[in-house]
Amino acid sequence: MSTYQKIKKYLLFLSIFFILLTTIHICVVYLFDWSKKSIEVWWNVNVWFVSEDFPTINPLNFHQDDKNDFVIKFLYRSLLRYNSTTKQMEWDLVTCDLWENFSKIKCFLKKDSKWSDWTVLKKEDIFKTYDLLRNTDTNIFYKKLLANLEITDKWDFIEFNTKNPDTFVIDAFFFPILPASQIDQIKDSKIKPEDYITTWYYKYLKKEVDSTTNSKDVTVVRNDTLAPKDVYMWKYIFKFFNSSQELIDNQDTLGIIYSPSWLDIKNPKLEEYSYLLPQYIALFLNYDKIKEPLRKIILSSIQYDKLKSLDTNKWKIIKNPFFWEQDITPELKNKDLNTTLEWLWYFKKEKLLANVDKNVEDTYKKEKKLWIPKSNYIYAPTNEQMIFINWQWETILKWKTSDWIQAVYINDNKLADFDATNKEFTYKISFDLKNLLEWENYYKLTFEKDWNKQVVETIKIVCFKDDKKLEELKKKALEIYTTKFTDQEKQELQKKKNEELKKINALENNLYYDKNYNNLSLNFSYSIDNDYLATIAKETKDTLTNLWITVNSKEITTDDLKVIIGEWKKDYDLLLTWINIWTLSYNITPFFHSSQAKIWFNFSKLRSPWIDPLLEELKSKQFSQEKLEEMKWQINKILKEEAIVKTFYSPYNHYYINRWLENTKKSEIMPYNYYLYYAIENSYNKTKRSINFKDKSIKWFLDWAKNQVLK
Repeated sequence: MSTYQKIKKYLLFLSIFFILLTTIHICVVYLFDWSKKSIEVWWNVNVWFVSEDFPTINPLNFHQDDKNDFVIKFLYRSLLRYNSTTKQMEWDLVTCDLWENFSKIKCFLKKDSKWSDWTVLKKEDIFKTYDLLRNTDTNIFYKKLLANLEITDKWDFIEFNTKNPDTFVIDAFFFPILPASQIDQIKDSKIKPEDYITTWYYKYLKKEVDSTTNSKDVTVVRNDTLAPKDVYMWKYIFKFFNSSQELIDNQDTLGIIYSPSWLDIKNPKLEEYSYLLPQYIALFLNYDKIKEPLRKIILSSIQYDKLKSLDTNKWKIIKNPFFWEQDITPELKNKDLNTTLEWLWYFKKEKLLANVDKNVEDTYKKEKKLWIPKSNYIYAPTNEQMIFINWQWETILKWKTSDWIQAVYINDNKLADFDATNKEFTYKISFDLKNLLEWENYYKLTFEKDWNKQVVETIKIVCFKDDKKLEELKKKALEIYTTKFTDQEKQELQKKKNEELKKINALENNLYYDKNYNNLSLNFSYSIDNDYLATIAKETKDTLTNLWITVNSKEITTDDLKVIIGEWKKDYDLLLTWINIWTLSYNITPFFHSSQAKIWFNFSKLRSPWIDPLLEELKSKQFSQEKLEEMKWQINKILKEEAIVKTFYSPYNHYYINRWLENTKKSEIMPYNYYLYYAIENSYNKTKRSINFKDKSIKWFLDWAKNQVLK
């Protein structure tokens, strides 16, 4: 056979093959077109953790361990749940009406709420669950949460009342509701998990050690009596490995990996999902100790793009407390550090040397200076030795106190009309009031703060009814002040100048110093709960050191922080710590409200009459999304202007899902790790097609083919 005939034969064979293949493809497409897709309940999913211990599976330990909570979420329902699709809270076992300020909540049981033994869930189950939490130490977190919550049976509904309306009250509704008949048994550990009566779509099956993978396994299976049609997975096996290496070594059977933050999984079978928890690292500047221009310089100098620790694959930049893109880094009107610090009376060595003659002479003159006011107002502090006043005036001493002053005394007499909230106060003196005498008068000003008295200043006032004598004293005072220096005084001045020059020459060239030659230094405390906090602390310190600001850093533990914020010991200038907003990511009230400035979570000690009302509304009322966004914008604007906080970033949390598991949901933020359940609650991995053969015929095929060509 010739080569030409062989080629013809092969081409004929290929043509027949492709025609046959095309015909089969068209027929299959036609048959399955308009076919109905259905999902089947089938298969099991392995969920992997790194943990040395079995979870307790005890629902009373809820909110104490993420991994335990994750399993519990497959077994028990609660009054409230988080919808990862809408990113909103929604009612689960009940439907509730929230009052505007959370003070009263009315809840109605859903009629379809049932237990795994097919009995109907009752109000008694809810009451007994919450009574146990409130009246025992079974779960300390929820005991504290329920302390101010009153629960009342109103026949057809349950009413929750609180005297302290707050968004935190809704955390109480996340606790798993238990059957009243089993609560005491569960509390006393007199019942096995396999005998639990549950409310969720899965039930506990067994706990065992898998010798093949060396993992501790907990298995739950679909509860066919409760599970709705859209819950498809038949079984979940939670596998707990002693180490991350053991987990990685057993990747062949992976289903879902609940990954620790340090574990980086590289497996083509898995799809990675990243999400944030409502928490972040933040730097707080002490409002009382650092003046506003310097606060703005500090915060604007710490730039995200210059932080070497920032890996955008591992971290999400948090530009403000609300997780928005709105940046609250303050804007500098004057970017010259020298000018700003000189305005705050901090100078470099060269400037101090240049001004030494003038400063020493001014100080020398000031020691002799006698002040003659031109009005009847004298403002304290005066920093003067003697004041002359006209005897015919009713002179008014006027002061402005610092924050948290409880009382003011003049010559040990407490001022009855002092208003601590006003800060400013006045004191009238005159001959008629009998608190002014001829010649010398002394007024000792004392402030009471934290029940301790401290003398602030003693003012000397000279007054004569003899106008001629008073004028002579004034004239003499002016002569003393304006007279040229004598030879002896010049020698004294030169001696003082030499002393000052010696002190200044001993200073470092680039640091900034006050009038007493104390260098500008900041006390910086930072938490050491995590390695990355120490890394950011170092970068922050390096940034400030590059500005020639001395930083005295100090590591603190969580226990140290509790003491600092709980006993009025906020003696730091800067504080770097970890912030957790918990359930609602917009509830930042504890961190910036004035009521928390002395103690607790207002780390910056900010006291702002503009931000407080906004925060109070934010934490205690329900708003439309538009109104909520507007309030967040206003709060961010105030924080930007006050320049008291720098939010850094939050680590991405990861979980990995095998690609054969379909219909998984992504969520950018989750209140807690265990809400991963809601990302997979409607997932599946098996479907089938149902063909309607009644509508399949030669005529229908020709019409279908025609439509396909014309498309």
